[in-house]
Amino acid sequence: MIIYPQRKKPYVSDRNEEGGLALLFFCTGVEMNCWEFKSCPPDTYQGCPAYPDKGLDCWKVTGTKCGQGRLEKASIGEKVEFCRSCDFYNEYAHKF
Repeated sequence: MIIYPQRKKPYVSDRNEEGGLALLFFCTGVEMNCWEFKSCPPDTYQGCPAYPDKGLDCWKVTGTKCGQGRLEKASIGEKVEFCRSCDFYNEYAHKF
Protein backbone atom coordinates (compact mmCIF):
# COMPACT_ATOMS: atom_id res chain seq x y z
CA MET A 1 0.00 0.00 0.00
CA ILE A 2 1.28 3.44 -0.91
CA ILE A 3 0.02 6.62 0.76
CA TYR A 4 0.61 9.96 -0.96
CA PRO A 5 0.15 12.65 1.73
CA GLN A 6 1.77 15.45 -0.28
CA ARG A 7 -1.23 15.75 -2.60
CA LYS A 8 -4.05 18.20 -1.91
CA LYS A 9 -6.26 15.26 -0.97
CA PRO A 10 -4.17 12.22 -0.07
CA TYR A 11 -4.97 8.98 -1.79
CA VAL A 12 -4.08 5.35 -1.28
CA SER A 13 -3.31 2.86 -4.00
CA ASP A 14 -2.79 -0.87 -3.96
CA ARG A 15 -1.21 -2.74 -6.81
CA ASN A 16 -2.25 -6.21 -7.84
CA GLU A 17 0.24 -9.07 -8.29
CA GLU A 18 0.97 -8.04 -11.88
CA GLY A 19 1.82 -4.51 -10.76
CA GLY A 20 -1.36 -2.99 -12.19
CA LEU A 21 -3.42 -0.51 -10.25
CA ALA A 22 -6.05 -2.38 -8.29
CA LEU A 23 -7.56 0.30 -6.10
CA LEU A 24 -7.52 4.08 -5.96
CA PHE A 25 -9.56 6.19 -3.58
CA PHE A 26 -9.36 9.43 -1.67
CA CYS A 27 -8.72 9.36 2.06
CA THR A 28 -11.43 11.38 3.73
CA GLY A 29 -10.77 10.68 7.37
CA VAL A 30 -14.42 9.68 7.79
CA GLU A 31 -14.50 6.56 9.90
CA MET A 32 -18.24 6.03 10.35
CA ASN A 33 -21.46 6.04 8.39
CA CYS A 34 -24.20 8.59 8.96
CA TRP A 35 -26.36 6.13 10.92
CA GLU A 36 -23.45 5.45 13.29
CA PHE A 37 -22.73 9.17 13.70
CA LYS A 38 -26.42 9.92 14.36
CA SER A 39 -26.93 6.78 16.51
CA CYS A 40 -29.90 5.59 14.45
CA PRO A 41 -31.54 2.40 15.71
CA PRO A 42 -31.09 -0.68 13.49
CA ASP A 43 -34.75 -0.82 12.48
CA THR A 44 -34.38 2.73 11.11
CA TYR A 45 -31.07 2.54 9.26
CA GLN A 46 -31.62 -0.95 7.85
CA GLY A 47 -34.71 0.37 6.05
CA CYS A 48 -32.99 3.52 4.83
CA PRO A 49 -31.97 3.82 1.15
CA ALA A 50 -28.55 5.13 2.26
CA TYR A 51 -27.86 1.78 3.96
CA PRO A 52 -25.50 -0.05 3.48
CA ASP A 53 -23.50 1.65 0.71
CA LYS A 54 -24.24 5.39 0.90
CA GLY A 55 -23.64 6.16 4.57
CA LEU A 56 -20.78 8.51 3.75
CA ASP A 57 -22.75 10.62 1.26
CA CYS A 58 -26.32 10.25 2.47
CA TRP A 59 -27.20 13.81 1.44
CA LYS A 60 -27.12 12.62 -2.17
CA VAL A 61 -29.79 9.96 -1.53
CA THR A 62 -33.51 10.71 -1.70
CA GLY A 63 -35.99 9.13 0.69
CA THR A 64 -33.63 8.74 3.64
CA LYS A 65 -34.98 8.00 7.11
CA CYS A 66 -33.40 11.11 8.67
CA GLY A 67 -35.37 13.03 11.25
CA GLN A 68 -37.38 10.01 12.41
CA GLY A 69 -38.44 9.31 8.82
CA ARG A 70 -39.56 12.85 7.98
CA LEU A 71 -37.47 12.87 4.81
CA GLU A 72 -38.88 9.71 3.25
CA LYS A 73 -41.40 11.71 1.24
CA ALA A 74 -39.66 15.11 1.37
CA SER A 75 -39.16 17.32 -1.65
CA ILE A 76 -35.61 18.00 -2.82
CA GLY A 77 -35.85 21.48 -1.28
CA GLU A 78 -36.83 20.03 2.10
CA LYS A 79 -34.02 17.47 1.85
CA VAL A 80 -31.41 20.15 1.10
CA GLU A 81 -32.67 22.34 3.94
CA PHE A 82 -32.59 19.43 6.38
CA CYS A 83 -29.10 18.30 5.31
CA ARG A 84 -27.66 21.81 5.65
CA SER A 85 -28.63 21.72 9.32
CA CYS A 86 -27.30 18.18 9.89
CA ASP A 87 -24.19 17.71 12.05
CA PHE A 88 -22.94 14.82 9.90
CA TYR A 89 -23.32 16.82 6.68
CA ASN A 90 -21.63 19.88 8.15
CA GLU A 91 -18.75 17.80 9.49
CA TYR A 92 -18.06 15.62 6.46
CA ALA A 93 -19.70 16.87 3.20
CA HIS A 94 -16.77 19.10 2.29
CA LYS A 95 -14.36 16.15 2.53
CA PHE A 96 -15.75 14.42 -0.55
